Amino acid sequence: MKKIIILIFFSLIYSHNSYTKIEDKRVWENFYNNCMSKYNPSDSRISKQNFQNYCGCCADNVMDQFTLNEVLEMDKKVLSKSDKEMTQVIILNEKMKKITTYCFNTYVRAYIK
Repeated sequence: MKKIIILIFFSLIYSHNSYTKIEDKRVWENFYNNCMSKYNPSDSRISKQNFQNYCGCCADNVMDQFTLNEVLEMDKKVLSKSDKEMTQVIILNEKMKKITTYCFNTYVRAYIK
């Protein structure tokens, strides 16, 4: 009986954490830095500031809309993939598709030269 109670206790703790907003700043920084690594300074169509705003928007929304489990699962899927394959994985995720579309339309589209 004691083992069952301990198992239930840890299951509740784990399940609670997996469905809450992500609060770990390292997750935000990792997402933001990965996004910024795609910035190409020689591409004059978008300024660095607008790209930073786009990456910040995406990181903020991932923190608000994803659970830690969802982020870890997506991370597994994109691990050691090419940029093109990574983009395909991200776009297949409905939440990520909505986030990137919103942030692109808000911070990039209007400023593309």
